[in-house]
Amino acid sequence: VSRSNSSSGRAGATAKNLASLRRIHATALSAADAKHTELQLAVSGRYGDLVKCSDGAVEMSERAAELRRVLLGEEDGVVARLERLATAAAVAVEAGDDDDHDDAG
Repeated sequence: VSRSNSSSGRAGATAKNLASLRRIHATALSAADAKHTELQLAVSGRYGDLVKCSDGAVEMSERAAELRRVLLGEEDGVVARLERLATAAAVAVEAGDDDDHDDAG
């Protein structure tokens, strides 16, 4: 009889241990799933930030190219226009200086 009690006591303890292990396993799986979801959210948020930054960099590059074209365009760029104006102003000043010398003489 005592042997039977001992066996049934071990079986009960084993069942309790199994139940406890199953609870621990379920808790660990739940925690792992929660961490997995947290990591996915963090990565997706960072990915979104990265995409926005790269889109911004591409947009800035395109805008810089456009500004470069506007400023440095060979015929109609701002720099070319300013150089033509400076040349015309220099010619006008020289012509004015020549007129002043003619009037004085």
